Amino acid sequence: MTSVRPGVEYRATTEREPSFGDVEVEVACEYLETWFEARHRTRFCAILVERAGDLVHFEITHGKTPLPPDLVEEPIEVRVMAPANDERSSATYDEQTGALVVRALDFINEGIRTSLGQGFFGDADAFTRVSPSSASFPPATA
Repeated sequence: MTSVRPGVEYRATTEREPSFGDVEVEVACEYLETWFEARHRTRFCAILVERAGDLVHFEITHGKTPLPPDLVEEPIEVRVMAPANDERSSATYDEQTGALVVRALDFINEGIRTSLGQGFFGDADAFTRVSPSSASFPPATA
């Protein structure tokens, strides 16, 4: 059995009802792009939103630290066909409990928490971290 990234749980601190439409996805992406750029990563961001009952799942494809130009020497035709320099993170929001679990590299958790709060709740600080002892989601394993 291979374990996956453990999730960090947050709780909604606002009474505002979230909205998960296309406009809100775009706002969340723009916020995360700016967050990444400020940390010297590429701005690329795409968020796929899927619902399953009371759970809203987010698949987030985002940028990585860009390669220095002196390491990229292949012709343009090769670069166009090369895989994108991106990585994936995910998050799950429980509409009943207000819990948000983010599964990402440690330093990226904060960017995802604030971007989902800004995009879907209109407030970057819509979620606060929950201590592991009071987490409502079980640890993720695969």
